[in-house]
Amino acid sequence: MKTLQKITLIALMLSASLTAAAADYTIQSKILDKDTEAGIEMATVRLLAAKDSSFVVGAVSDQYGDFMLKKVKNGKYILEIKYLGYDNHYQNLQVQGKSLMLKNILLQESTQHLDAVSVSGMAAQMLVKVDTIEFNAAAFKTTENAVVEDLLKRLPGVEVNDGSITINGETISRIKVDGKKFFDGDIEMTTKNLTADMVEKIQVIDEKSDMAKLTGFEDDQTERIINITLKKNRKKGIFGNVKGGLGADMTQIGEKADGMDMGAYAKNYDWGKFFNNDARYDANAFINFMLGESQTAVVGGANNINSSRSGRGRGNRGWGGGGVTQTQNVGINNNTQISENLLVGGDLSYNHSSNFSESESTRDSWLAEDTLTNNNRSTSRGNSDNSNIRLEMEWKIDSMNTLVVQPSLSFSHNENVRQSEYDYYTNRDSTSWGNSHNNSVSDNTNARLNLIYSHKSRAKRG
Repeated sequence: MKTLQKITLIALMLSASLTAAAADYTIQSKILDKDTEAGIEMATVRLLAAKDSSFVVGAVSDQYGDFMLKKVKNGKYILEIKYLGYDNHYQNLQVQGKSLMLKNILLQESTQHLDAVSVSGMAAQMLVKVDTIEFNAAAFKTTENAVVEDLLKRLPGVEVNDGSITINGETISRIKVDGKKFFDGDIEMTTKNLTADMVEKIQVIDEKSDMAKLTGFEDDQTERIINITLKKNRKKGIFGNVKGGLGADMTQIGEKADGMDMGAYAKNYDWGKFFNNDARYDANAFINFMLGESQTAVVGGANNINSSRSGRGRGNRGWGGGGVTQTQNVGINNNTQISENLLVGGDLSYNHSSNFSESESTRDSWLAEDTLTNNNRSTSRGNSDNSNIRLEMEWKIDSMNTLVVQPSLSFSHNENVRQSEYDYYTNRDSTSWGNSHNNSVSDNTNARLNLIYSHKSRAKRG
């Protein structure tokens, strides 16, 4: 009995240890000016691994100087805090089984004055302006062939989750490229297709509505957006990237015999299944045409690995997360400055997705003298087609009058078919059976026309 108790105790201790090791913790504190004890907003906070000073996670302090580092594992770290005009702060930390609430961190204003000198070093990571946070892309290392989404995940205070982006807890509603609309601000279309090596700066801006910008009167339509500034050498010419991959689910007919080598395994494999069911592919292309005052981007992709490179028109398809999803999408975006007073642009996109899933289950229940068996089989298929078209014209008629025309049209078609069969047995004797068939079809069309005319009155003399 004592041995059993010891084993149970050891198992519980081991389970607790494994749970603690896998848990995520937070580190919180407040950053204050040492002399005034006022909160310091927009200080850059970085957590570095103690062993090699590699970046782990980052954040930016809020208006009160508070910050929180999330998803921190057990380990030893270096806390680095920087703010322009103040001495840098470094602090050794160890996270061990619990979150940390640190004492207030006091930054000393830098008082060192230098004569005119030439200084060279690493590029500044972040610049805070009146209404803009600007990140220098060159200061954040990404892997080869990384996309903008990978770059965003490296920025302090930025979280990317299933296509949505938050910065210090605030949601980003749209993304622009060089100040112009890119696929109507679609976040996934931009972050999953533009490559990180194209980017010079990431700007976080509180942008006014078109009406507010034209009239000069504030409204409640201000959005927090991201503007991506491209490198100068990417603003002229034609460039892009094409990626692709091919693989297979090598499902053996029957069971692979022990000791059978891969040659024999491949020989017995039903290669017809490769083309029908087992092949897995992922391809994506992005081409950007920068010709004079015209910018045109073309994107396209296809895969059957349950991945989407476009957030447009996905909607609620009711597929859940099971089965195999095939996706094909193509889109084109254009912005052309015809003259100093006339800008035209728009985008067109099409997305097709199909899903197939099947499941089979058997459940046995044992009673005193009977064995109850329940068999269930089900298959489901779904198809989704989505098309979007948007046009835009901004015409500055003269110094006093401006006209903005923004028509858009979207269409979606969704179809889902589900079939299921069941049967019940008692002691292997069939007692009941049945089947069901469900079919749903939905179509949706949405058309909009947004017209904005602005006239500025001349100030009266008097």
